[in-house]
Amino acid sequence: MTQKDKTFIPHVLAIQQGTTVEFPNEDPFFHNVFSFSRGNDFDLGRYKQEGPAKTVVFGNLGVVDLYCDIHRTMRAYIVVVEHPFFTQPDAEGGSS
Repeated sequence: MTQKDKTFIPHVLAIQQGTTVEFPNEDPFFHNVFSFSRGNDFDLGRYKQEGPAKTVVFGNLGVVDLYCDIHRTMRAYIVVVEHPFFTQPDAEGGSS
C-alpha cells in the first residue's frame, strides 16, 4: 500500500490472511503508518522515502483501519479475509 501525495494507494486493499503488505513511502517527507485495529495493531514509526519499504504481516481476519500520525487526513483500509476469492477493483471500479 503506497503512500503518495499524502494519500494511501489504494484506499481499500483486500488480502488473504497471512499476507505481508509493503508500505513504501513515495513522498519526499516522513510518514508513519499505524493501526489500532484489534488483532492487527501495529506502528511502523516515522520513515522517509529512502530505504526499503516497511512491511506488516496480517494474521487476523477483519477490517484494519490505517492512519498516518503526521498527516491526519490520511486514512485507508485493509480487508483481511481467510479465502483467496476476492478481487481488487481498478481505478474506475471495474475488476482487473
